[in-house]
Amino acid sequence: MSEHMEELKIGVIKEILSMIGDPNDQLHDKFIVTKKDGTPVDPDAVYFVLRVDNDEDALFAAMLWAVRKDKMGLYEDLRKYSEANKNETDPV
Repeated sequence: MSEHMEELKIGVIKEILSMIGDPNDQLHDKFIVTKKDGTPVDPDAVYFVLRVDNDEDALFAAMLWAVRKDKMGLYEDLRKYSEANKNETDPV
């Protein structure tokens, strides 16, 4: 996908999110993302952070993403985490 199309897509997503709901539920710059090894991140990238230790829906979303991207090692790690911490996340 071209860089222009990516920018357009991100703009459309931000526009849609700005029209609905609570501003705290919208895409905004809440976190600073860095890599553990110190290598630079793409300064133009849009990152979405999920906290999986206390939100079952976030954990499920991360597991679904891992499967769709064929990252089965990550999926297995998340599944094991889910099993080990069943009582610590939000109830369904």
